[in-house]
Amino acid sequence: MRISSALFLALPLLAAAEEQKPLKAWLDKLSSYIPSAVQHPIENAAAKSAKVHVTHVTMYNLKDTLVPNGQPQEWWVYVTGGNTTCFGQCKITGQAWNESAALIQASSHPPKLGTINCEASPILCNIWSAKPPALWRINIPATVGEPTEIRIKELNSTTTTASELLSLRTAKKWDQVPVYDGPFHPFDGILSKLGLNVVVGYVLYVYNLLPSWFFMVAISFISRNWMAKRQQRVGGPNPYVVASPGDAPAAT
Repeated sequence: MRISSALFLALPLLAAAEEQKPLKAWLDKLSSYIPSAVQHPIENAAAKSAKVHVTHVTMYNLKDTLVPNGQPQEWWVYVTGGNTTCFGQCKITGQAWNESAALIQASSHPPKLGTINCEASPILCNIWSAKPPALWRINIPATVGEPTEIRIKELNSTTTTASELLSLRTAKKWDQVPVYDGPFHPFDGILSKLGLNVVVGYVLYVYNLLPSWFFMVAISFISRNWMAKRQQRVGGPNPYVVASPGDAPAAT
């Protein structure tokens, strides 16, 4: 009796399930007409990101990468770092850069993309005087000898988004960023023309390695040495030399 009553109660549910089969078939047919990019936007974006080519610019491949090749080139170089060079504040900008890279290269006539990690290439960052996080747009000319236009966009380490980076191209906001023409210009600066940019880069690299107390000790040592020589020239006693007991004058 209980089994028959249970079957009687289940009949409406079975009927409802049968009525849903045509609806499900209709929905499946409709979904087949929807493009896969709309069905799975995240997977589609991830697939595009996997195809993005980003060149890691270093001291070793610089002369083979950012050089004229017979036609103008537009480069976007993202300058990043780690705990030492970026104080651990490049995570948000790095995420925004990774998200925007696929969208930038998907646009018409996309620029070439590159990155410089100041943690791995500190000397190169000192030669360029590049401070992370920042985005450089470098317009490489077609032939050697023509000026190279550089615009530097300093990035906010807490609020930078992928849409903001993309707007530099879509909304032509690069035109609002001033052209860089300082002495550390990697191609047209005074240091580069004199061949001193690499030397200065190494000097700045060593300078940044020295602790702050080193300069205090060095200044103290130099000043004491200079004062001692000055006292000797005027014939006075050296204030920094302690007299021995035998050098004391005899009592009268």
